Order: sequence, then structure tokens, then C-alpha cells
Amino acid sequence: MFESLARLWAIEQQPELRDLSLIVQASLSRWQEELLQLLGYGAERRIEVPADAMLECSELHAASLVSAGHFISPVAIQHLRRELARRVAPASAAPRRIYLSRQGAATRRLANEAELLPLLEQHGFVVVHAKA
Repeated sequence: MFESLARLWAIEQQPELRDLSLIVQASLSRWQEELLQLLGYGAERRIEVPADAMLECSELHAASLVSAGHFISPVAIQHLRRELARRVAPASAAPRRIYLSRQGAATRRLANEAELLPLLEQHGFVVVHAKA
């Protein structure tokens, strides 16, 4: 996913490609959906293809970056930062207290988390549920 995000910068460099839909694997995770949405690729701009299927295209543009190994161009990363900063509201200056719940995890859970949550909320903690 991260490698593919940098490829969106390559698309931005070609004005004729900016209005094309993206082909993505179906069943994206929630954070993948949210990230693509933030970058301007909502469901209406994506073609979702199941993992066990093929898609026949009369014309296909594959954004490609010249790279070596897992290196991602710093210019592409700057583009992503700029686009996300433009679309995401600035964070509050006040520090946040975050409690990372492992309630749905198979291992390493806090046994008395249900008792602890109201106390944490009293002290200004925001509960975030870890999900795969």
C-alpha cells in the first residue's frame, strides 16, 4: 500500500491521467479506505477487483517510479505530505492522552480493561481500538 501511495505522485505529474479511476484490490482495510479518501480517491474513483479475479482493460496506465529496492522518491513523499496536510485539519495544540485497547486481540490483553476504561476517560484518555 505505501509503495502504491507514492505512485499517486506519478499520476499527478500527468494531467491526462488525473481523472482516471484507480484499480485496487477489493476488501481494503478501513485505514486504506480512509487514506485513499483523504488523497481524493473515494469509492467513486476506484475500481475494486477481488483477489481471485482478473480485470480486462482496453487501456491501462501503470504509474511507475524509478527506484532501487524499497526506496521511495523523497519528492513523492513530499507530495503525499503536502496532499494530506491540505486535506486533514490541523491537530489541536493540546496534548492528547491515548489508551490503545487490545480488547479484540487474541493475546496480551488487559484482564480488567472494562473496569479501567471509565477511569481512563475521567482523566481525559481517548480509547483507540487496535485492529488488524
